[in-house]
Amino acid sequence: MNKLLPILCCLFLPVLCHAQDADTKLASQVAVSFYDGYLLVAKGKHADPAKYVYDSRLVTAAFQNAYRKFRVNPDNDSDPILNAQDTPKKGYHVQKVQINGIGGFIILQNDNHEFPTLTLEMLKTNYGWQINGIDDLLGR
Repeated sequence: MNKLLPILCCLFLPVLCHAQDADTKLASQVAVSFYDGYLLVAKGKHADPAKYVYDSRLVTAAFQNAYRKFRVNPDNDSDPILNAQDTPKKGYHVQKVQINGIGGFIILQNDNHEFPTLTLEMLKTNYGWQINGIDDLLGR
């Protein structure tokens, strides 16, 4: 048995590392795709960014509900998706990824560094990787 354990580790460790690399890549793609789409809508003259969030499969239903509750509060005057009042001219890129099993975090940095970094809580669901939180706005 003692000789079998190192052999099993050599066989399965690369598979596990590859799966984690794939999850890191997929979760990062979801985060960047969501923000690319959101910024296109937010910059549009007649588009509704809230509709984009409500219709998106890139965010969880729990996050959509948290976003809906945030928007109905008249004291909230900033955009929780951007954590700002203005819309950046450029998009975001992944600064750091930490995926562990079916959850994790991604930190996004604005390409011009003119907006704060954003911490996204990621969750692997039946739909694949989805955003379940952005900074303090969490889907619960």
